[in-house]
Parts: sequence; C-alpha cells; structure tokens
Amino acid sequence: MGETMRKRVLIVDDEEILRTSLMQFLEDFAYEVEGADSGARALAMLADGAQFDVAVVDVRMPGMSGEDFILRAHAIHPGLKFIIQTGTLDYEIGADLQLIGMGPENLLKKPVLKLDMYVDAVEKVTG
Repeated sequence: MGETMRKRVLIVDDEEILRTSLMQFLEDFAYEVEGADSGARALAMLADGAQFDVAVVDVRMPGMSGEDFILRAHAIHPGLKFIIQTGTLDYEIGADLQLIGMGPENLLKKPVLKLDMYVDAVEKVTG
C-alpha cells in the first residue's frame, strides 16, 4: 500500500500572528499548510492550481470578506471544505453558505482556547 496523502489546509486570515501560529500548530499534526493574508490572495492561489482539502477562513478581513471568499472559492473548487473562524459572538452561517453545505460544524468562534479544536474541525469537515 502507498503512503496516505496528507490533508492540505489553507489558512486565510489577515492577522499575520494568528495565521502563522495556526499554520505552525497544524503542521505539527502532519497537515500540509499554506497561508494567505487576504481572500484575494487565496483566490489567486486557487486559480493558479493550488489544491486544498479545507480552508480555515476569518470572516472579517479588509477587502473581500471571508464569506465572499468562500462563495468564490466554492465556485472554483466545489469539493473544497471550509471552516469559518470569527470573533463575532452572534455570528451565524448565512443562507448562501448553508446552500453550499455549511453548518454549525463549520464554525469556530475566537478566541479558540484549545487549538486542538482546529484539528477536530478539519477532521470533521473533511471526513
């Protein structure tokens, strides 16, 4: 039997310290991880052929919101899964995102006190 493929994770967050620390944490769990500081940069990566199993996306970013990024990324790669992270306590997944199959299991509220919740969420949404 061949080597199992490592899951590929894209972190989309404009806050560099959060993005890089989450990238390093997930790399410790043998994920292949890349980061983008904006939705536009992440879309460019996807358009250039980068393949990911899941994207962890901040909702509030300058320029393109996380929700807009998710809808555009889904149009490019319908099989890509998403995890939303937000510090907005009353945030709920909107109807547009529900239509592409997102639900409560796709949402993490910041601050995430136990980083292993990201590992659990990645495993849950990617199967």
